[in-house]
Amino acid sequence: MKVISWNVIGLNGKSKHPILKNNLSKEELDIMLIEETKCTHDSQRQIVNIFWIHFDLLIQCSIGELRGLTIIWNPSTIILKDSFSLPRILLSRFQPIGASQCGFISNVYGPNSPLDKQYFISNISSIACLVGPSHLILGRDFNMIHSL
Repeated sequence: MKVISWNVIGLNGKSKHPILKNNLSKEELDIMLIEETKCTHDSQRQIVNIFWIHFDLLIQCSIGELRGLTIIWNPSTIILKDSFSLPRILLSRFQPIGASQCGFISNVYGPNSPLDKQYFISNISSIACLVGPSHLILGRDFNMIHSL
């Protein structure tokens, strides 16, 4: 299974469309995780449908500091079982076609505000408890620096 995660810093920029198109078609990706789309739901769907009519997508819109997240997958290789969204987190349970087990795909965009970071980390910890020992694919932009 081929997966790519990209902080696109604005999906509306026309110069990024050919890069997105090439990543999904040329690389024969199964899943693409996009962070910081800065788009509405309709705008993201329209952009994706221009290039990848046979791909499905799950969207968390850009609203204020929530910069927008998208999970794009190839329905001929991946089956989406269910999904949910928290602020800055998009999580879905999926099953590769032909596989007996499910896994999880999560795309996150961490807050810049120190006050929001604690809530965000708490939500990430909750996801880790939910997922347990299952397979997890994580696309991310944590916006955090950890001192070494």
